[in-house]
Amino acid sequence: SNTRMPRPVAASASYPACHSLPQHLALSGDLVRAHNNGGVLIATFTNRLAADFALNWARQLHTLGLRSLIGISERLVGWGEGAGGDAGGGEEAFKLAGAGLFCADGPSMKINGQAGRWAEVAPLLRSGLDVLLSDSDIAWFHNPIPYFRAVKQAHPHVDFLLSTDRAFNGYSAQQLAVQPEGRPSASRGKRSGSHGRRLGGRRLGEGSR
Repeated sequence: SNTRMPRPVAASASYPACHSLPQHLALSGDLVRAHNNGGVLIATFTNRLAADFALNWARQLHTLGLRSLIGISERLVGWGEGAGGDAGGGEEAFKLAGAGLFCADGPSMKINGQAGRWAEVAPLLRSGLDVLLSDSDIAWFHNPIPYFRAVKQAHPHVDFLLSTDRAFNGYSAQQLAVQPEGRPSASRGKRSGSHGRRLGGRRLGEGSR
C-alpha cells in the first residue's frame, strides 16, 4: 500500500513563551498539529511591512490544499484594514488563508529579522516534523511536498536542503548523486543548489520568484 500515515507531533516537545507579544500567540502542540501537512510544516516569517507578501504566500498554499505557519515579530491587528475593511486584512485574513500565526519575537529577531529568524526555527524542529522554510515573496504553483519526499527517498541520509537563486560563497550547484539505501553520501552536509533540476523526470523545486 502507498498510504502514508501522518507523522505524529512529538509529545514531549516544548515551545517557548512569547517575549513581548501576547501569550495566546505562543507556538503550541495544538497549533502545530492543526497545521501539520502529513508530517511537514510549511513556515515563513513576517512583520507588518511584509504582511502583504506573507498573506499571498499563505493563500497560494491554501489553494493547493496546504496549511502553513507564519512567525510574526509584531501584531498584525489592523494591518490591511481601511481600504478593504476587516475582510481585507488583519490577523483574521491569515486564518482564512489556512495559516496559523505564532510569535517570533525573540531578541535575535529584534536585532536582525533576516538572520534572527533562524533562532525561531528551532522550536518548529522540536515538533519532530519536517520543516519547509521559505521566504514569503515567492509564488507556489504546485504542492512542494512530493518533491521533497522524492529527494528523501533518493538521498536517505540528507537532513538539510538549501535552495537559492544565486550560488556564492563556495556553495555547490552540483546535483546530488543518487545514493543507495544505507550508504552515506559524499555530498552529505553540503549545501546544494538543486532548484530547477530533474529527478526521475519530475521538476525539482516548486517555489518560484
